[in-house]
Amino acid sequence: VITNGYSVSIGVLDLTATGVLTLSTSTLTISSTATIAGTTTISTGTIDANSTFNATGGTITFTGAGNLYLSGTTITSLGTFTCSTSTVTLDGSASQTINSSTDPNFYNLTLNNTSGGAIGLSTTVKNNFTFAAGATNFSLQGYTLTIGTATTDGTITGADADSYFVAYDNAGTIGKLKYFINNNVGYTYPIGDLSNYTPLTWTLNSNGGLSSAYLTVYTKAAPPTGMSASITEYLNRSWDVTSSGMTTPNYNISYTYIQTDVVSSETNFMPFKITGSTVVKPSNSSFTNYNSAEGTGSVNTGTNVLTWTGLTTFSMFGAAGNGAVALPVEILNFDVKLYQKNAKISWKTANEINNDYFTVEKSSDGINFRDLQIVDGSGNSNYTLKYSIIDHDATSGIYYYRLKQTDFNGEEKLSTIISIEIKTNTSEVIMTVNTLGQEVNESYSGIVFDIYSDGTSVKRIQ
Repeated sequence: VITNGYSVSIGVLDLTATGVLTLSTSTLTISSTATIAGTTTISTGTIDANSTFNATGGTITFTGAGNLYLSGTTITSLGTFTCSTSTVTLDGSASQTINSSTDPNFYNLTLNNTSGGAIGLSTTVKNNFTFAAGATNFSLQGYTLTIGTATTDGTITGADADSYFVAYDNAGTIGKLKYFINNNVGYTYPIGDLSNYTPLTWTLNSNGGLSSAYLTVYTKAAPPTGMSASITEYLNRSWDVTSSGMTTPNYNISYTYIQTDVVSSETNFMPFKITGSTVVKPSNSSFTNYNSAEGTGSVNTGTNVLTWTGLTTFSMFGAAGNGAVALPVEILNFDVKLYQKNAKISWKTANEINNDYFTVEKSSDGINFRDLQIVDGSGNSNYTLKYSIIDHDATSGIYYYRLKQTDFNGEEKLSTIISIEIKTNTSEVIMTVNTLGQEVNESYSGIVFDIYSDGTSVKRIQ
């Protein structure tokens, strides 16, 4: 026990498993290695550790607004850490990384290091993360930093273009910044990549309910996955936004790019967002080949800020010239019909971008599917293309089919399910004619009639 109000300086701290260290309002300064395998309790006192810190197997319990200063490059573990209303400050001169076997769950965490810092595990800061004056970037290194709790918002202070969270290391490692969302207010994500500060601000306008709600964001120097390769004006940057625990949210978003992100011209930029092959555009844009429209978008080329208001869904955000943002693959139709006592599955595409292959899947119950056949895609195409296969193993019964499309980057999407009933000795298609009664083949497009051997016919679009 260090008596209240005293300041004590020592060289090495080696608190064994049976050792107990109690600080109420006192200060303990450790100039060399600190090893804590026992129990440490701090009220409003301070531990100032200036070298390697390792609390593996130990317990550090704050019961008030005490302080723990860590200056060493190596922070092996904080042991079993209870934060209360304490503040942990990284104030070394070389870059520091927080390691531990479990999330320490900090109350306040301050970076006061001109060489920066990092986390070596996913970490929570319940109240406030502070970038002190002069501090540089804090790397997320493939982990998630959570701000706030499921019941109370947390804050980030002191962030700017010189002090921000590195969410992408420019070499493929993505780290994420996560805010718990408890109010209809604005949340700023001061993130960027290894070289550039590209923050995002998100404001919740209204919601139908928040239940342990949070929003997780990262950015990287690449356009959104699935954007058409034919787009010539775009941002070489994207922001991925995912949510949980929000019912019917309505929100605004703005994100900041840097000038070197601009490919060609930014004059006609509009935001858009895409998930797989689903493209959402602002209602006031002239983008073509999209799935739905939401809200109002704009760009300020003076401040390099894209803004989009009145959104209700989440995905990966980017920007492009106010023209076409093409879908990776647009499937016009997918159907099945009887052909020479077998099932013939056919489909047409309007355009293809980075399309690797299709997989036709088959099921006897409409629930459990297996691969029937793989058909190569056409990579990139702006023409209508037709595909078909024959299922020679479709005897009497009801069969279900669906189409899985796979891009070169491995992303997949599934079609709707179609079905056919095949009966023993059922009639077969003997010819297909157009509306003028002229026989046509598979290359014909339009309304056709399949003429069956029993004299019946079926009208369809081919």
